Amino acid sequence: MTAQEYYTQAAKLGNVQAMCNLGYIYEYGRTGKRDYKKAFYCFKKAADSGSAEACYKVGDIYFYGDAGEKDYGLAFEYYQEAVQLLNETNDDDIMSDIYYRLALCWYKGYGTDQDIY
Repeated sequence: MTAQEYYTQAAKLGNVQAMCNLGYIYEYGRTGKRDYKKAFYCFKKAADSGSAEACYKVGDIYFYGDAGEKDYGLAFEYYQEAVQLLNETNDDDIMSDIYYRLALCWYKGYGTDQDIY
């Protein structure tokens, strides 16, 4: 079996990180071509289950418009949700990525009022 198949099985059993990892497989086309709609589905499902990492990835998809229209407002909301979830888990591996995205939104006024201070 491949990693994708194992992640799929684990995700079916409710493993949130496996669902998030499937999102990465689809986002980066690790098994062929990129599929942003499948990536969005996986990240959204994991985000709805409380994954801070998946929340910021959903935010990225909205920010860049990879699965449809850009929506800076929704991107900003998902980045904020990621920070809230991050505060509960203290996942240092993704902390800087999430903080960077929020800082960029405030600095440029993407999805929120511009605030450079």
